[in-house]
Amino acid sequence: MDEQEEDRLDELTIRYFERMFSEPDGLRNRHRMDDASVSVSGHGCIDERRPDKVYLHLRIVDGVIADVAFECPSCDPGIYVAVDILCELAKGMRFVDALNLDVGRDFSMILGGPSAIVSRHAVLVMERLKEAFALYNSGQDG
Repeated sequence: MDEQEEDRLDELTIRYFERMFSEPDGLRNRHRMDDASVSVSGHGCIDERRPDKVYLHLRIVDGVIADVAFECPSCDPGIYVAVDILCELAKGMRFVDALNLDVGRDFSMILGGPSAIVSRHAVLVMERLKEAFALYNSGQDG
């Protein structure tokens, strides 16, 4: 499978994305978090020519991710799905353990199967999570 084929949306990603926008609580993870312990932003698209940014907000209580939310103003469905899955997986986890989420296995479990496009975006989402962890441990917010 070449990179162009991997960038095509698959049925699992499309269905998850459609559910996000059709179910009453489908966008529960997409919001600004004013009481975040740490917030980071960075490149959110696998196509580096696109200026899409993803904002990740985490509220940490006693080392546990009590809440996590994202903002993604103009992102493609792949990043929406990947960052929403991260939110679902990470809530309630110890922050340090969330860094070890597997972009293939763990993200596929929530999605209902493997997706090349979600896995590629999940790598970027995990980079934002690692940045948040570093900032949180340094006592700064970015």
